Amino acid sequence: MSSVTRALVLALGVAVSLVAGACGSDTAIVLEIHKAPGVSSEVRRLQVFAGVGHDADLYDPAWWVAADLDDTEAVVTLDDEMAATTYRYLVRPGGGLALDRELVFVVAGYKNDSDLKPVVFGHSTTHAHFEDGVVRIYDFPLDTFADARHGVTPTGCAWWDDEGTRVKRDAIVPRDDGDCDSYRQDPDDMVDCQLDCDDRDPGIHPGIAEICADGIDQNCCDDNDGQDDLDGDGFARCGAALSDCVDLTPGTPGPINVFGEEVPSAEIHPGAEDVCDGLDNDCVNGCDGGDLYDPDGDGYLNCRSGDGDVVGVHRTADGCDVAPLDCLEIVRLGAPLPATVHPGAEDVTCDGWDNNCNGTCDEVMVAAGDQDGDGFPACTTEDDYIVDSAPQCRLGFGADCGGDDSEFEHPGRAERCDGIDFDCDAVLFPETSPCFVVETDGQTTRCAIGARTCNDQPGSANAGFSACAPDANAPATTLPMEWCMAVCSSPTDPVQCLNSFGPDCVVSFPMESSTEPCLPEPVEIELPQDAGVGGCNYTLVGGGAQGEWNVTLVNPIGGTGNTALGCGSKLRILGASPGAENRVVLVVSGTAPHVFELKRENQCDAGGPAVICQ
Repeated sequence: MSSVTRALVLALGVAVSLVAGACGSDTAIVLEIHKAPGVSSEVRRLQVFAGVGHDADLYDPAWWVAADLDDTEAVVTLDDEMAATTYRYLVRPGGGLALDRELVFVVAGYKNDSDLKPVVFGHSTTHAHFEDGVVRIYDFPLDTFADARHGVTPTGCAWWDDEGTRVKRDAIVPRDDGDCDSYRQDPDDMVDCQLDCDDRDPGIHPGIAEICADGIDQNCCDDNDGQDDLDGDGFARCGAALSDCVDLTPGTPGPINVFGEEVPSAEIHPGAEDVCDGLDNDCVNGCDGGDLYDPDGDGYLNCRSGDGDVVGVHRTADGCDVAPLDCLEIVRLGAPLPATVHPGAEDVTCDGWDNNCNGTCDEVMVAAGDQDGDGFPACTTEDDYIVDSAPQCRLGFGADCGGDDSEFEHPGRAERCDGIDFDCDAVLFPETSPCFVVETDGQTTRCAIGARTCNDQPGSANAGFSACAPDANAPATTLPMEWCMAVCSSPTDPVQCLNSFGPDCVVSFPMESSTEPCLPEPVEIELPQDAGVGGCNYTLVGGGAQGEWNVTLVNPIGGTGNTALGCGSKLRILGASPGAENRVVLVVSGTAPHVFELKRENQCDAGGPAVICQ
């Protein structure tokens, strides 16, 4: 709750007074009224409704009876926009608010004095009551108004339904509109066809559509069971191929659109212009139907009034409700599909887009922070849109490209020739030891990672591969890695995918996760002799530091390094630093690639290393 608090200046006689007038021995109820978190609607006027007890004798269901408060007591025009201010509304017993009765309250907030539809709404979540000599304080947050959950009728009935089904489960009803259907039972200044002929049945009143030929006068107008054209627009509710979906007598208030404006009944009929206002103006396809107002078909649309006001609308099978604006309605380069971006959608990926249209991009991933303890968060997307016209934010710097579930993939890591982006630079292979693939068949796309031709020295990339005279239809043609990535069905293991034979050897290497390796001696594996000239010349692709693992090649005549010459050369696994990843794949290239998978076993009592070679 905001630290800024103001007292409402009211003149409610014995019932309500300034908060400043309450003292320690007073008997009162104080409503602390404020916007709920995330509510951005502009509020300049408040209206308070008080309900007293349940009176099953008068009302069915037994709703709350409205206390008799006139507009000077219940309607408050604020000096400024409500913003983050908390207002205190003081209620004392008297004027129908008895000490011994249960009470409920509703507060509706409006943008302008002339608006008929609220923009925010709040209701009691528990029953209140006075206690002699005690000032009770109730927190009263105001949420965004929704047609399916809230309502204030022209007769002064305030209702709510927390389940969002448009059912008036709870209501504060005035005595002259006991069924909360917006029509009074008492004549007052009403004319024919505007009186509620059954004030205990909300399904019978002048504003309801007549059910054709059922013998019941639903609209209280004795209109020949829906055969007469009541509003003079040329269409009746019943008796014709094209029926009028709203047919009210002149003088009867019409439905309210999403801009808070009343639309006369005579302007709603078959053939009328279907404007974007939350109503079914032409009696076809429901409210705001078709692709004109909802081009992406996600059920969320942005209606624009003639005055330039823009209101978000959510269209369902039950009708249209006011909703936040749809921030992406058309296809944009690099954006998700527009139908997946709308209020209420999931925003759980780090893609730089505001998928749920709440004004912030990737908030779930950003809030998750650094989950794998490598010092880099999974997502560093910035808060603000790059431009106001598109729901896109800058991705930021220093994000963990390993998805924050691997401590070994993050900015600054050493890259390896395994098709995994370990250093988070969006390049899969190290610049100092380029990785190549070969089309080995000539007719089908089969690739082997690590094989090199033409210039076999580490760091020699043969720019553009033109020096090797590439030919996609010739065997053993050197190609860029990206040419073969499309055939991989499992992007989590590109080496295994591109080398259809799998790893030459799998080494299970016992060690503890937080101590030094428990092997007394390094592991050595003899490299197979390749066919042809140079069949015993080998290069350790990516060098001796394979992440946290340390490896080297051993020449048969002595010496170690990243290259080995001579048959009988070996791959020596020196070990790994404490905390090294559980699995690493490395490649030794000769005239054919040789793939080795190193697996860590987190126990020192597993015996010596297990080496399985094919």
